[in-house]
Amino acid sequence: MEVHPEIYHSLGVLSKSLGVTTRYLSATKFLLEVPYCTEALRWHLTFSKVGAQRVPDFIFEEEDFLPLLQSKRVTSCLQTWAQGAQGLLLLVQAVLSSYADYQRWRLETLAARDARLKFEMETLLNHSGGSEDVQVLTSATRVIFVVHVGTGVDCLSVLPTVAEDCLSPANLRSLEQDIRLKVSWSLSASGVSDAVPARQLLLPSQLGQLQGKVELPAWPSHGMCTLEYLPQVKSAVQRSCQEAGAALLLRRDFFKGLTAAGLGEPVEFDMATCSTASYRLKIEEEAWLVSVDLTNMFPEQKPRVTIQGGSAGECKAMDQGAWDPRWSAHEMAVKIAKAVRSCV
Repeated sequence: MEVHPEIYHSLGVLSKSLGVTTRYLSATKFLLEVPYCTEALRWHLTFSKVGAQRVPDFIFEEEDFLPLLQSKRVTSCLQTWAQGAQGLLLLVQAVLSSYADYQRWRLETLAARDARLKFEMETLLNHSGGSEDVQVLTSATRVIFVVHVGTGVDCLSVLPTVAEDCLSPANLRSLEQDIRLKVSWSLSASGVSDAVPARQLLLPSQLGQLQGKVELPAWPSHGMCTLEYLPQVKSAVQRSCQEAGAALLLRRDFFKGLTAAGLGEPVEFDMATCSTASYRLKIEEEAWLVSVDLTNMFPEQKPRVTIQGGSAGECKAMDQGAWDPRWSAHEMAVKIAKAVRSCV
């Protein structure tokens, strides 16, 4: 199956710019899996045999989604079709924007028959600026809202070390905007069937590595809406950022302490999470590789230290002896460095 180079390049741009996954069905037919509202929209895309010179055809899962009739932006992209990657990217972006409008129309239809959905829609979508920060996805069995909660969650102020050593300030601000809350309401024939919706906090992978799991606050049963719930979520994320920042500083200071205590600069170091480092030691004529790993339970849980090398080329886990998580990072590092030297 030989795909036209222009088509291949255009699909690559879609993947890089929008995170679209492409399944190749033939040289001219493709299945696009487009990220939307934490789900994957499945759009069939067909090019003509002449490649990207002509506008491709789309087939959507929803029969009543007709962007050519519903969106001037899509029509404009077709009328000014730019051959190649940029043309396809602009077209898919326009179709995706039209799809968001279509989903809100479906929500309005459902909300007209259900007071709970109408309450959510009016508070989330109609408050100032809310419509730009909310994605909606409806089906016969559920309604999903995905809401940006990053605004006001100042990761930069509580994770200054990350900004300096691991992530740039610009990247951190971008991560803040990618913190989202997914709220899912189940539907039945009579309308919303949940007193409390399913909830999931969506964190960027980089921030998730630093924070781990964030415990969401309970959803009261007295009719709270998502808009009222968001400040509690922001507070929970802020607290988690503060805890993650303190833990990160402690881990970083611990590894700096190992260097100062005689292990030298690490030959390998995980800058993103400050959780692992490897050191080379040469004692007399023997070379040793010391690996130090910290779990998420550090300092309550001891570091895992592995020593490899020596004349026999052995590899062994080291027992550090007594341990007190209340020690300072410096005291912990001195304790480990002393144990390493006595072991080799």
